[in-house]
Amino acid sequence: MNQEFTVYGADGCSFCVKAKDFLMDRVGEEHFSYVDIAMDEDARSFLRDELKVRQIPQVFCGDQHIGGYQELVKYLS
Repeated sequence: MNQEFTVYGADGCSFCVKAKDFLMDRVGEEHFSYVDIAMDEDARSFLRDELKVRQIPQVFCGDQHIGGYQELVKYLS
């Protein structure tokens, strides 16, 4: 699988951990990156102001917004 995923999340978020674990199992660590929104103001602004979402995780495949954990599972099923 050559898809590159990005997970926007934060420490302490159980569904963020689930999304990372799921991607680790499905695509491997080399095919996804994790952005900690607690440490990245630009990422927080992007989610809040451009996507208009307030829940995490938010997952992308390339430039395509997948959604949260449940949408990620459906996308890769």
